[in-house]
Amino acid sequence: MGVLAISERGLKKVPADLRDVVIAAGKAGRKYVWDSNDVFIEKIRKAGLAVVVDIDVLPFIAKLAPLHDELAKEFGVEELLRIKVRMKPELLGKHPRLLWTREEAGAYWQRSGKTPEELTKMASDCVSAIRGKSASWETVYRGSHLYWALEDPQLARALIDWMMMTTTQETWDSPTGWRGNYDLSTAYHLTGIAVAYDTMHDLMTPEELRRIQEKITVQARFGYEFDRLDLGRKRRFTYDQNHHFLPNSALGLVAMATYEDIDEAPQWADLARQSMDRVLAFYSPDGFCFEGPLYWSWTSSYVVRYVYALERMTGETLTPRGVEGSKYYLAHVALPPAGGTRFSAFHFGDANQKFVRLKGSVTHYHDRPVYLNYGYLAFWAPRVGDAQMLGVADFWRPGTKVQFTPPEIADRMRPEPISNLPTYHYFPDMEVVTWRSSWEGTPLCVAFKCGPPEGHEFLRLYNRFPESRFNFGHAHPDANSFQLDAGGEYLAVGPGYIRDKMAAYENTLLVDGRGQRNDGQYHTWRALEGRPAVPYSAYDAICMEEVAMSPLAAYGRGQAAAAYYPDLEIQSARRHLFVTAPATKETFGHVLVYDEV
Repeated sequence: MGVLAISERGLKKVPADLRDVVIAAGKAGRKYVWDSNDVFIEKIRKAGLAVVVDIDVLPFIAKLAPLHDELAKEFGVEELLRIKVRMKPELLGKHPRLLWTREEAGAYWQRSGKTPEELTKMASDCVSAIRGKSASWETVYRGSHLYWALEDPQLARALIDWMMMTTTQETWDSPTGWRGNYDLSTAYHLTGIAVAYDTMHDLMTPEELRRIQEKITVQARFGYEFDRLDLGRKRRFTYDQNHHFLPNSALGLVAMATYEDIDEAPQWADLARQSMDRVLAFYSPDGFCFEGPLYWSWTSSYVVRYVYALERMTGETLTPRGVEGSKYYLAHVALPPAGGTRFSAFHFGDANQKFVRLKGSVTHYHDRPVYLNYGYLAFWAPRVGDAQMLGVADFWRPGTKVQFTPPEIADRMRPEPISNLPTYHYFPDMEVVTWRSSWEGTPLCVAFKCGPPEGHEFLRLYNRFPESRFNFGHAHPDANSFQLDAGGEYLAVGPGYIRDKMAAYENTLLVDGRGQRNDGQYHTWRALEGRPAVPYSAYDAICMEEVAMSPLAAYGRGQAAAAYYPDLEIQSARRHLFVTAPATKETFGHVLVYDEV
């Protein structure tokens, strides 16, 4: 039996009147294959034959391991493989240790201001969610953190039962996905198990520990085999992409939680640390996230959690490039609430709720809240000595969702008011200009973007690290686009989170009815099947040619000729944007946009 697979790009080549037939046939075929496999395996079992699903790969790994040095030399990454994780000896054999000790967890909840009744209610909600099989890894994380404030035996039992339940799940991700059985869902499971295993370690029976360790080993091997430098595959890695660094941060957490319990855990820890070395290097130096504020807020919590655990377990502190710029990103991408009910942001990249936008159909998302990660700034502020970070976090905190707060958030640093921060900013790597008339009320807010999909610095890093590659899955064809908000209302917006990304959906220019390179695809900017390869250096010419800003006005001139198809023979595509502050409290100011092609 077999399966005929067709990509989304391939499906688009099928005549429109046959696509539904192809999709229906694919669904039916997939169901038939899975059902047939189950029947076939059952026949084998009834015949008294063994069905082997857990193969011992350690001997194979041992044979390949010496080849890593040869590959490292060929790729020029010898220094990467020399990076190792060295756990503090005094922490081995002690639990919990990963993100908190018993005393730290209890002290955190004492400082939280929650009453005993409120803590009990939170614990009860965690137990109910787990018992009702509706618990996310975040529920498990919260319950693990709560346990040492209450030492509730029902909560402990629920957390252990959740881990035991995961051992019965054959896969945590779709085996047919682009990363196989090692993608985001696996990252969530491994993160939850790492924290729960560490917290509940001393309360579990030897049999429970054994079963959970076996399941961790099976899943972690997928990640180790998928993302290690493999001589045979010569794989390249999207260090800038959340589908790479979320699973690797989770692999690092579970490796440090089980370091002395599972023989392979030190190898997993080393691989995750090597990967995160590159991931943090690929952060934009100006703090702006090409994937959008939704992805920045969501994924940054995983980075913080890994960095924090590594710091505790080894004493090593990793700092993302551009961390100081993150305060400008969070301050200037966020838009003020209207009447205290709305909190949103400029939507460059895939932002806000996911939806599919097709011809003739528009999903309205603009009133949905955007959650920005206050915890990221609160984590880094005392580490880099930046009180302004705390000021930005303190200003936006009422409307943000705290995704990860380390137990020792420092009270020793007084937040510097956001009013001391200029109301305008230029992000030179991603080439974004932001300006607002005030930090108070619902002012006029403008953002103007004209830069390469991942910024200028990405080209240098891509050339420096030969094992890297680019993806751009959440970047939009939005060179020379602008967004506008005034009076707490969107006046010019981006399309949000869309599948088929098109310049026609952005506030930018079409030339002869055509948008920017490779638009109409999910992976815009990237060379695709049937289209000529476009070196990233070609996009580096997309830039702001001139920027001038003050509290009263701002001007930007973008040059986006390199964003368009070469056959259009565009020599220059300039957009000018002027914005002026309101003359009175009753007006919002003026915005002027004009193009020269």
